[in-house]
Amino acid sequence: MRMYLFLFIVVGIILIGRAAYVALQIKKPEKADKYGANSKTGILVLAIIGAVCFVIGGIGFAVKNKAAPNKNSGIETDAPLKTIAHFGNDYNQYAEKLGREIIDDWSFTDENSNSKVMSIIFNNTGATMSIYTLPDPPQFVIGATYLMESSDDQLKTIQNLSRLYVLIETFESGEPEGNVVDFVQSIITNAANQIIKSENNISYSWQEINGGMMIYIDTTSQ
Repeated sequence: MRMYLFLFIVVGIILIGRAAYVALQIKKPEKADKYGANSKTGILVLAIIGAVCFVIGGIGFAVKNKAAPNKNSGIETDAPLKTIAHFGNDYNQYAEKLGREIIDDWSFTDENSNSKVMSIIFNNTGATMSIYTLPDPPQFVIGATYLMESSDDQLKTIQNLSRLYVLIETFESGEPEGNVVDFVQSIITNAANQIIKSENNISYSWQEINGGMMIYIDTTSQ
């Protein structure tokens, strides 16, 4: 099952990347006619299908990692949980502090009976973030995925890493900033597929996907 979920994510990344590549190519005069008269429609279709595949794969991981319910939060967890509204407010505070994008719209982009997801693609930097919550109000956040595509552009790399810092700081609210910086470094230097836990009992791991790094954040017990 996990293999198929990874396949959805990989296909989504490839299609989104292809759409971005073609969009850049048709801007060049010498290649404007190479992709046909309906190239813009094709780009839109590729991007939509890619985004759908990526979200399906991400939701699958959220559902797979969902644990048994308890009386407090609806899941078995020792980690502190936040509602999506609380999470979004904290994220934007940290983002503003680091000069990163403020996210105004925290509405869900997809949902099923087991979870809801809010996804955002950060334009021009090759990063995608998805936040997963329980389906019922007040929608406690139970995990996230963050994809950083590989890039030789140092500025993009710094931007993507700073967004990862904002995301982890939001999950680990209350931790001193220096501790979070060190923890982010320990996550990305940890071996692939190896889980590392924070002081708040939140699990972090990563896997290489299509040359990029996908970071998984999970508040549920494992």
